[in-house]
Amino acid sequence: TATLALYGAGKTSGIVIDSGDGVTSAVPVYEGACPRLTFCQARRAPLTASLRARTTLADACPRRAGFSIKGAAERADLGGRDVTNQLAALLRRAGHAFHTSAERETLRMMKEAVCYVAASPSEAEKSVTALKPCEYVLPDGCRLRVGVEQYAAPEILFQPRLAGAEHMGVHEMVGAVLQKSDLELRPTLTQNMVLAGGSTTLRGFGERFFTEMKRSLPMDTRIRITAAANRKQLVWLGGSIVGALSTFKSMCIDQEAWKEHGDSIFDRIPSL
Repeated sequence: TATLALYGAGKTSGIVIDSGDGVTSAVPVYEGACPRLTFCQARRAPLTASLRARTTLADACPRRAGFSIKGAAERADLGGRDVTNQLAALLRRAGHAFHTSAERETLRMMKEAVCYVAASPSEAEKSVTALKPCEYVLPDGCRLRVGVEQYAAPEILFQPRLAGAEHMGVHEMVGAVLQKSDLELRPTLTQNMVLAGGSTTLRGFGERFFTEMKRSLPMDTRIRITAAANRKQLVWLGGSIVGALSTFKSMCIDQEAWKEHGDSIFDRIPSL
C-alpha cells in the first residue's frame, strides 16, 4: 500500500509516512518496489478523479519490478486513536469525562476541529501562558473550553513518551529508515517524502515534520515533502491508477495459481 500511496501522489520513489487511526509507519519505496513488510493500512473512501489525471499518473508507474529496500520500514502502534485517547485523558484532568461511544465520537470530532501540532516542543512550552483557550460547542449545546489540550494531545505523534509509549516519534522513524537505506538512495528518498493518512491532516503536522527533519539531517540535505489535500485517500487513488494500467491483469493472481503455489506466489511477482 505504500507503493499505491506514492502512485496516488504521482511518484514512484520516496518514503511514505502514513499515520492512520491505529498505526503510523514509514516505508521506503524505490522505483515502485517496497519492502516485503508493508505496514500501512488505508481507509477506502470515495474519490473523484478525472480520466485524464488517472492516465497521466498511470503513465508514470513502472512496468517492471524496481529495487526493493528490504527490512528498512519502521512501524509503531500509534495513531489518531491514541491522540483522541490522550485528549480524553487531558480533559479528564480538567474535570471533563467522556465515557460512552457517542461521547468518544464527539471527542474525535473535537480533536479534528481544534487540535493542532505545535511548531516545536519548545514553542509548545512557551505557548502555555500565551495560548488563548478556544470553545467547542458540544452536541447538547454546552460549550467546552479547550486550552493546552489543543496541542498537547497531538504532540504524542512526535513524542510518544508523553503517552507512556516507547515508540519512536514519526520523524525518528524516518531517520531510522534513512539509516537503513543505501547512501546513494537517500537523496531520492529525502526529496520525495509523502504524507498519507488522516492523522497527518492535523493542522501544523507538515510544518512540524519538516522542522524536525531539517533539525535531524545534515544541513546540506535537500528535503521535499508532499502533503496532498487528498492524502486520506492516496492509497485508494493509487489503486485506481494501477487498476487503469493495461498490464493490471498480469499483476493479478488467479485461483489456479494460488492453489498451486500458495503464498509463495508473492515471491514471483513485483510487490505492491
